[in-house]
Amino acid sequence: MSSPHDALFRHTFGQPEHAAGLFQARLPFAIVEALDWSTLALEPGSFVDDNLTWRHSDLLFRASLHTDQATSQACDVFLYLLVEHQSTPHPLMPARTLIYITRFWSELLRKDPKLKQLPPVLPLVVYHGAESWNAPVDLHEVIALDATMREALAPYLPAFRIALEDLSTQTDAQLRTRAFTQLGALTMLCLQRLPLTSDPLNELRRWLDLLAGVAGSARGIDALVSVLNYLYEVAEPEPQTISALLKPLGPVAEVAIMTTAERLRELGRQEGRQEGRQEGRQEGRQEGRAEARASMLLKQLQLKFGDVPKAVVARLELATIEELDRWAERILNATSIDDTLR
Repeated sequence: MSSPHDALFRHTFGQPEHAAGLFQARLPFAIVEALDWSTLALEPGSFVDDNLTWRHSDLLFRASLHTDQATSQACDVFLYLLVEHQSTPHPLMPARTLIYITRFWSELLRKDPKLKQLPPVLPLVVYHGAESWNAPVDLHEVIALDATMREALAPYLPAFRIALEDLSTQTDAQLRTRAFTQLGALTMLCLQRLPLTSDPLNELRRWLDLLAGVAGSARGIDALVSVLNYLYEVAEPEPQTISALLKPLGPVAEVAIMTTAERLRELGRQEGRQEGRQEGRQEGRQEGRAEARASMLLKQLQLKFGDVPKAVVARLELATIEELDRWAERILNATSIDDTLR
């Protein structure tokens, strides 16, 4: 299942104008100067393992790179954005990133087996965990060799290094002064601060100028809805306090607040907070094939076996479509809930 971090990140940095600021803030100056940022475009597809989407999410972009200033020759370069959503660094991140990039190259070769060269892929890893990044960023560091043998074997080992954006080490002021757009900076602040804070209202109060700027942008309502959805997912503030804080931002904020509130009602979150989170969440699950199938299977279990334990409800919420289909077949002949979900 995709995480709330993933939803916010993709909403913001899936838009090239915001992704450009992120890449420009971290990639080497020579590369930033050589890229034609007006050509930056999001490419379809993801190369992360299905069972790791809770930990990693990725976005792939294409842009033109001027390689010969005299003749204005250009080639395509791909910018690969990988996000680490966990609170601690992945110790094998360089290797994991290289695996994802080679999957992209394999897909290119599958589509065009006659390719003689592969396009360059520049990786940027964004980390917003609670601890500072203390894991390797160079592939050589994760290969099990001592320093002497590593040097001797260097010509025969793949050489690979990731660019790293470690949000855990940066203050609000530092994030604000990067090359991010206002929505980009606000997204970074939300990812880094909101999951850890005990006072989300105070955090938002410090970002009111960013919120006002985002509200006044071309897609202000969508952007604020995305931020508010994330806020309620990870921090669970009181809706009345958020409404009062954002009211001075004007009609755009009011519409975003109402849109978010409507989504919460549809998902059963308001009822879930009053009568039990799991029950309210299950009533509200209406989006997507997996949610619909989980809801139908829960009803079948209740009709056949009576009360369903909360642990089983939680298991249904986290199940894949394949698991739900398998259980739906078993329930026809099963004699208990355990028999159905074995």
